[in-house]
Amino acid sequence: GGVTGLRVAKDIAENNPGSRVLLTTSETTILGFRPPNKARPYDLVGAALFGDGAAAVIIGAEPRESEAPFMELHYAVQQFLPGTQNVIDGRLTEEGINFKLGRDLPQKIEENIEEFCKKLMGKAGDDAMEFNDMFWAV
Repeated sequence: GGVTGLRVAKDIAENNPGSRVLLTTSETTILGFRPPNKARPYDLVGAALFGDGAAAVIIGAEPRESEAPFMELHYAVQQFLPGTQNVIDGRLTEEGINFKLGRDLPQKIEENIEEFCKKLMGKAGDDAMEFNDMFWAV
């Protein structure tokens, strides 16, 4: 997905001086949307959590004088949590996407978010920075 695209675009830009990389990404779960059904509330929750989205960004290294970059990409990471392969499940059927969300999903996130943030902040290179000093994260 998008994080992998950021990593690859950053690598291309850093290793090809003067280059600019256009990264576009989209997620279109609307194609498999199922209307609300009392028997399957997870489908509506899943559609809300993993709904459609799109983004585009131009990534480069060594800005030119005429450019005014407003963000710097230092690090991109995604983390897979062991033992969670059945916590979120989505299957495309003839009727649309069937979502199955494990009851322990919030607990799994809570148990792992601090370690993930520490890893991410460590890559930022400022040991004095605290989680609350970071104004956004994706």
